[in-house]
Amino acid sequence: MSSLGVILSDNQPELLTSPYLLIFPSVVIALIMISFNLFGNGLRDAINPSLKGED
Repeated sequence: MSSLGVILSDNQPELLTSPYLLIFPSVVIALIMISFNLFGNGLRDAINPSLKGED
């Protein structure tokens, strides 16, 4: 099983001719990072409600 970083590095030589090989792993990485950020914000709000809505 390959990781997202391995998929990106394996496809690096073909990016000039097939840029779509970059889209799927990049979208997955972006969605993972957004979900971690939202989870962290929700956890912060649940633990300390006085900071709710502050960044």
